[in-house]
Amino acid sequence: MKLFHTSDWHLGRMLYGRSLLEDQRYFLEQVFLPAVERERPDCILLAGDIYDRQIAPPEAIRLFDRTLSRLTELNCKVAVISGNHDGSDRIAILKNILRKNGVFLATELSDAFSPIFLEAGEEKAQLFLLPYLDSSAVRDYFQDDTLRGEGACMARVLSELEPLFLPDCLHILMTHCFAAGSAPSDSESTMFVGGSGEVPPELFSSFDYAALGHIHRCTEVRQAGQTAWAYCGCPEGRGFDETGDKGVLVG
Repeated sequence: MKLFHTSDWHLGRMLYGRSLLEDQRYFLEQVFLPAVERERPDCILLAGDIYDRQIAPPEAIRLFDRTLSRLTELNCKVAVISGNHDGSDRIAILKNILRKNGVFLATELSDAFSPIFLEAGEEKAQLFLLPYLDSSAVRDYFQDDTLRGEGACMARVLSELEPLFLPDCLHILMTHCFAAGSAPSDSESTMFVGGSGEVPPELFSSFDYAALGHIHRCTEVRQAGQTAWAYCGCPEGRGFDETGDKGVLVG
């Protein structure tokens, strides 16, 4: 089973007063989509922050729409979660219809409890889509005011997902959070990174792989020779401390 893990496109971002849309269009149309056509992954994992702000500019929305349309033409499944920069209610439009066409949008906590089943040859996988959530949303969902801090909230959510595991399957988590020990870069807003809190990465240990979004540097952590969790990083460098390969991880 081949998966493409990407995140943090931040479509419509401005850098020093200049729009990055042309650079982002180049990445999607000249790099990303050709790679999808060439490699034919079984599913694209887009781990949040599609847009740079909750009310995205029309040009950014049109670019994302064209990209999704092309992916569906290629018969590629696409799983998308909302990040802290996205307007989750806005990108949730038509998500039930899109699901019938192989595009799975997760914009609220309840979506995580309907895992996507993937099958390729003899390989089977359950994909759990957990969008960016603040602590108050988790407390409201479980009606539990004792849940304090992002780590405690994540632990509660994942403990509720584990009973849904099917045997003889890979179990994959996609979420948007700040894993403790990750290194933020200059292009990330300290407001959002600090506000997200730290999530102990050992919470992901029951999953075969955790595809993360939020941090713009590519970071992979391996356990027993396998990648346990990873940030793929944003597609293009947005700061002088962002160098090296990043943008898409293939697994």
